[in-house]
Amino acid sequence: MTETLTLPTRTETVEFDRDVLSALCDEHGAGIESFLTGCLLQIGQAMERAMLSLRLGDTDALDATCVDLGRLADLIGMRTVATAARAVRAAIAAGDATALAACGTRLVRLGHPSAVESWTVRTGISA
Repeated sequence: MTETLTLPTRTETVEFDRDVLSALCDEHGAGIESFLTGCLLQIGQAMERAMLSLRLGDTDALDATCVDLGRLADLIGMRTVATAARAVRAAIAAGDATALAACGTRLVRLGHPSAVESWTVRTGISA
């Protein structure tokens, strides 16, 4: 007999800083959609690199990818992703494999397409 075990899924809200988005809208005007789309595509590509680096255990590549992710996420006010990328880098720097596994899994989960449903814009946030 085959049994299927359904594991619980964890969702987390990815928060954007409203003030950063507002400033970007002022700066880019009608080109804001194109600008944000480009940034989000780059973030998606970096997330794929992070996932591969985690799977391969390549902490040097993962660290470099998290630098890129943090920069891009900060640029568009994607605070939750920026914080997660910094946590991965801190785990790498500390040589803490347990923390790296947890923080890396969180980072990848935040970038998964299903997480898009949980993206929100808030003011005065700290994620």
